Amino acid sequence: MSEFSMCLSAPPRIKLAHSHHRQYGKTPLYRVPRGWGLNLYDCPGRVDFPELGRKFDINRRDVGLLPSGLSRQFDFDLPGRQRVVIFEFAGRVGENLLQDVGPFIMAGADYYKRLEYIFDEMLFYYNSGNVPRAESLLWNLLWELSDLLDSTVSSNQIHPALRLAVDYISASLRSDLSAAEVAKVSGISHNHLNRLFTESFGLSINPYIRDRRMKEAAGLLVATDIPIKEIAAECGIADLQKFNKSFRLQFGLSPRKYRRQTVVEL
Repeated sequence: MSEFSMCLSAPPRIKLAHSHHRQYGKTPLYRVPRGWGLNLYDCPGRVDFPELGRKFDINRRDVGLLPSGLSRQFDFDLPGRQRVVIFEFAGRVGENLLQDVGPFIMAGADYYKRLEYIFDEMLFYYNSGNVPRAESLLWNLLWELSDLLDSTVSSNQIHPALRLAVDYISASLRSDLSAAEVAKVSGISHNHLNRLFTESFGLSINPYIRDRRMKEAAGLLVATDIPIKEIAAECGIADLQKFNKSFRLQFGLSPRKYRRQTVVEL
């Protein structure tokens, strides 16, 4: 059993979780006196740990496990989405954790998408006030990383057509997506792809697309001050009335009320 998996005897405790669009260049110096950080990086850059006197390169689709008690400052080469959760391990944290894991885990394109999906699920429940479920999803996310480190889970286990479909949906949320179009990109029949989506996510293609759009919208509402009309367009629903109706059906609140009630202060 690895040093990392030994920390996962019980669900971690979330102290802060957020996702927002960030600009390129240097960030402020973040001081995190208590709590480990888990970051998903969608573009290259660098991170500086002043107390260690060391800088590390960040590759696209790296996952960062940042130690408690260390300040850090990032310098990104491109704008992108910042996904961060600060948490405390429930299990014992050994002295050799960073040596065992390293500050970065290279997930690869396909597996990174899976981690993004779990992270966004976790963020949704955290922002909705269901912290125990969010912590359960974070626990699952950390176990996924432990399995990845132990090489017991491989992205090759995911059907290649499903990987193509999920990547295409993620890159095309602004577009007028259809299940038929996604199936064509995946290279298999609509019925076969629907079965793969249902087996992996519990949703067929069209509900999965709606779910991703609404979760993307929820993240933007919480983490940015972008006008709601622009968020609707960003998520592929140009009709604001239709967007408001879809959002209310999924979350039980209008986008405006959701933003007001679930804003996470950094």
